[in-house]
Amino acid sequence: MNKRIYNLFLSRIFVPTLILMFAFATQAKVYKWTDEKGKIHYSDKPIDEKSQPIKMKRQPTSTEIMQAKKRASTLIQHQNKVQSIADEEARDKQVELQKNEKNLTQTLQTCKEAKRLIRIYSNGRPIFTKDENGKKTYKNYTDDKKNQMIAELQKNIKENCNN
Repeated sequence: MNKRIYNLFLSRIFVPTLILMFAFATQAKVYKWTDEKGKIHYSDKPIDEKSQPIKMKRQPTSTEIMQAKKRASTLIQHQNKVQSIADEEARDKQVELQKNEKNLTQTLQTCKEAKRLIRIYSNGRPIFTKDENGKKTYKNYTDDKKNQMIAELQKNIKENCNN
């Protein structure tokens, strides 16, 4: 008699209960809401009080759910890769801008120095350089040499200084 009660329990109570539990566990609600930009979203969880449950004509199968999760994962990986590439391009652009800014600063300093040397070579005063101790060393340039150096500086200014 115990075996009969056990079989009755299994066939009439336990198995149907398991089937119902599994069916309820796989039936997920789907919620729909619209964000502030007017874009419609769907989720398995309500986001706020605006989230409304929608009735599904048919519940997706576990295979369909797994396929959807796999597609979503692939899309997220692709999106992360695209974002990584965009971030790298932005960093490269920033480095290039900094390099260009540094080159521009160096060019401006070179142009300023060339103009200063033209004034020095043109004023007729003695030309000298100073060493690290501040000692002056005078240069004995001829007028032709000064004019040649001025012409070279003017050529460099015209080519590189935009003025």
